[in-house]
Amino acid sequence: LELARMLDSLAEQLHFPVSFFELFYFGFLTTYNPSLCHALVLLVVKNPCAFHSKHSAVLRRAVYMVNDGHQSNAHRLLALSWAQALDRAAALQAQPPTTEASPGSASQ
Repeated sequence: LELARMLDSLAEQLHFPVSFFELFYFGFLTTYNPSLCHALVLLVVKNPCAFHSKHSAVLRRAVYMVNDGHQSNAHRLLALSWAQALDRAAALQAQPPTTEASPGSASQ
């Protein structure tokens, strides 16, 4: 997780788009290590615009881990939490931004 934070801050300091590190992070998608998968999910949830095209692949992997009988129950519950977080992030991204007019700005 610390590596994900360091790379995210490095990308910010160097003014690289976060998607610049996409190839590095998406190697985590095929691992069974929960820490690496967690780092990937955090990155996708934190930067939904940068990883919009890979969102469904990460969600499919989380669902696969939930259903994988070889995983420990703790890892399966963690993967369920990831799937829920990814689903919420996708739902928030799909909602159009709301523009509310302030009460004093209405024309009369």
